Amino acid sequence: CQVLFSGSANTSWLQVGRSEGPETIRSNQSGVVLQAGLHQFRFEFQLPTDLPSSFEYKSDCGGRVLGRVQYCIRADVENARRTACHSRERQIVVIRPYNLNDSPHLADRVCLKKEITLACCCIRKGRIVCELALAKSGYVPGETMDISVQLFNGSSATVRSTHITFQQLVALSAGRNRHLSSALIFSISGQCVKTGGSAYYHDVIHIPPLPPSGTRQYCQIISVDYIVQIQIETTGTLGGSRVLELSLPVTIGTQPLQGAFAHCREVVPCYAHFDFNTGDILEHESAPAGAQPPLGQPVYLYYKTERRQLEISSGAAMASDREPSGNCIGARDGAAPRRD
Repeated sequence: CQVLFSGSANTSWLQVGRSEGPETIRSNQSGVVLQAGLHQFRFEFQLPTDLPSSFEYKSDCGGRVLGRVQYCIRADVENARRTACHSRERQIVVIRPYNLNDSPHLADRVCLKKEITLACCCIRKGRIVCELALAKSGYVPGETMDISVQLFNGSSATVRSTHITFQQLVALSAGRNRHLSSALIFSISGQCVKTGGSAYYHDVIHIPPLPPSGTRQYCQIISVDYIVQIQIETTGTLGGSRVLELSLPVTIGTQPLQGAFAHCREVVPCYAHFDFNTGDILEHESAPAGAQPPLGQPVYLYYKTERRQLEISSGAAMASDREPSGNCIGARDGAAPRRD
């Protein structure tokens, strides 16, 4: 009788190319000889510290899996003559710990300010000043992210719309081929801003259950990162448009920064799954009695607070593509954010 722990990572997409890296880790102990009868025994195995977290990334069309990191345990039993063998296998979830306190700079406020000069046929059309700020850049699932944007339109062009998004960036590798994709977690939109106008956007984003950042360090073919991005669409020449982008990286961990939940009366860690399609958060233990969780569907550490209900969809819902309002904002008006 022997028990094996194995892990594998694979990527696959429409472009020809596939890379797969299974690894089986065995203990130094030999198999156990069992006499006839019923046997029950416990075992334990120390997992290596450099294992990447379980992960699954599906395509938008058809839900086909493009990238996956998965682990399983298999028990093999064979007779003394090795003429008969019986095996049982079960998938397990591995979550690599990431203590945000190991990187103190993640607790600092981050701000990105950019001045964008518009021009047409060597003629300057003025500039647009945008400032994107976060209270900090390190979070754990269950926290809220405070985000603010200030925009001043000093150009002769009109800012048609402003979109602020929180995204998961996934990079898949297969040999020399590389596939980049993103999954939308949260989005808000603002109205247009006329020449000489200004706008201020502020919202609080709830962080759903997500895999920790920094996968590339432990898995060479899959990397997972997060950004907060703002897209500014302005009117261009001949009725066209121009899109300007600013983004700040965000780090997701498993151990919160000190004082992260100081405002909460009670914090209960649990394991939950986030549905990118619906924005719902499903706690692992809330499945119907006797129901098995779908294979390959990882769950991640999630901190529930007293003020939130896990059954209610998180504020990080998928954004729908709606046309921005046609009402423009004057020089001293603020753009009220719209949640998609």
